[in-house]
Amino acid sequence: MPKVGKELDEIIPQQLSDPALAKAVEKVIELANASTEPDTVAQVRSLSKKIVAVASPLAAHAQWMLQQGDQAPTTDAAPVADIWEDVISLCDDVFSHALSATYITDPMEIDVVGGLEALAELVAKLCPA
Repeated sequence: MPKVGKELDEIIPQQLSDPALAKAVEKVIELANASTEPDTVAQVRSLSKKIVAVASPLAAHAQWMLQQGDQAPTTDAAPVADIWEDVISLCDDVFSHALSATYITDPMEIDVVGGLEALAELVAKLCPA
């Protein structure tokens, strides 16, 4: 797992099996459902670390999916490339927020929960219950 502040380009593309992908999606959704807006800088930093931990497998799989091009599996939710490009974009945002959390002095400076919720909403489309 990357440490807080790791850049997206440091993530190694890796295919997740269907069960591993479902588990990764479940972890993001569970964390999003359990998270509230942090009241302190320490809470922002702690939540940022957790978000990076749950987003990293999805970022690695998204990069792998985009490398597959036309050979990538398809879904009815949206064109696969669009979904995985959006996942990468949101993961990049949460990684950036995690890096920023190292330097903040006010917990309201960055919206870590909003990024997590957006990622959870998007990946929920990938593995519908």
